[in-house]
Amino acid sequence: MTKYSQEELEQEIKRLYPSPDFKVMTTALIQALAYLPRQDVDKLLNKSVIYIQGNISRRFDREEIRGSSIIILNIADLKDEKLSIITILHESAHEILNHIETHIPEEYYQQEAEAWNKVREWLPKEFHESINAYEKEAQPKK
Repeated sequence: MTKYSQEELEQEIKRLYPSPDFKVMTTALIQALAYLPRQDVDKLLNKSVIYIQGNISRRFDREEIRGSSIIILNIADLKDEKLSIITILHESAHEILNHIETHIPEEYYQQEAEAWNKVREWLPKEFHESINAYEKEAQPKK
């Protein structure tokens, strides 16, 4: 499994997001995407647009916006290095797995489980305890 070098990722991310206003996001993206296989990074960067906003991290699928997917990152999720890596990779997993937005609970939970499992696959074991905690925190309260 080949991966991009840190320098290659920096060049590509800076090409896509040249504004210094994106510094927090670009740093987090470079850190997170370094864990992905090269082919997944290529798919993600060629088919998605990534934004930062204030209150939620999520992905809009191609059907919702007729073309590219949009991944929106909550600025609060980028303040902690481990959380930013896990958040970026979780939303990226939905794209890599070709998930489509659903409001059917069973499908939604299945897609979430698949995305979390993909993140576990990409990241080393030392991240798994944090992934489990974030997954639990993201589940709806009953």
